[in-house]
Amino acid sequence: YKSIPSNIVIVGPILPKPAIEPPSRPSPLHGTLDLDTVYLSWNKSTKGNYPVKGYQIYRANLSEDGIFQPLAFVDGADSTSYVDTTGLVGNTYSYYVVAVDIMEYSSAPSNIVTLGPPTSPSPLYGVLHFDTVYLSWHRSARGTYPIIGYQIYRADVSDGIFQSLAFVDGADSTSYVDTTGLVGNTYSYYVVAVDINGNS
Repeated sequence: YKSIPSNIVIVGPILPKPAIEPPSRPSPLHGTLDLDTVYLSWNKSTKGNYPVKGYQIYRANLSEDGIFQPLAFVDGADSTSYVDTTGLVGNTYSYYVVAVDIMEYSSAPSNIVTLGPPTSPSPLYGVLHFDTVYLSWHRSARGTYPIIGYQIYRADVSDGIFQSLAFVDGADSTSYVDTTGLVGNTYSYYVVAVDINGNS
C-alpha cells in the first residue's frame, strides 16, 4: 500500500534576488495555545541595508481554506511577541512572521507553527439498557498538546441544558457508563477531548 500524497502547491514565477540586503529571518517562531488565545514569540531580526521597522504576522485557518492572510503588523524593531485573540474556538491555525524594514523590504519568512485543539471524538454512540447508558466514541487525535482525557456532558431533553457529567482520564479512553439517570427521563450526551493545557 502507498500513503496518500499531500496537496499540490504552485509557486512562481521565480523572481531575481534584489540587490539590497533584507532583514534576517525572525526565527525561530514559537507558539503557545491557551484555550482561545495564541501567544507567539520570535527572535529579533537584524537589519539588512535598512533598519527594521516591525514584523508582519500571517495566519492560515487550517479548519477552512488553509490560505495564509496578513493578520497584524507589530511595530518596532525590538518587538518579539504577539497575542492573537481573534481565532475561532475549535479551529486550527498556522502562523509565520516576516521582518519589514523602513523601505518595505521583507525578510524571508520564519518557520511555521501550527496550533489547535484535539480533533472531535466523533462519532459518539449511545446504547440504553434499562437504567444504564453505555457511551462509546472514537479516540481523538492530539492537537498542539497531548490529550489527557474526555469530558462528558449530559442534558435532560426536557430542558436541553447540558451540564458536565464526568471526566474520563486517558487519551486512549473511548467509553463511559452512566448509571445516574432518572428512570423515565430521556437524555442527550456529547463528549469533548481535553489536552494538558485545558484546550478542548
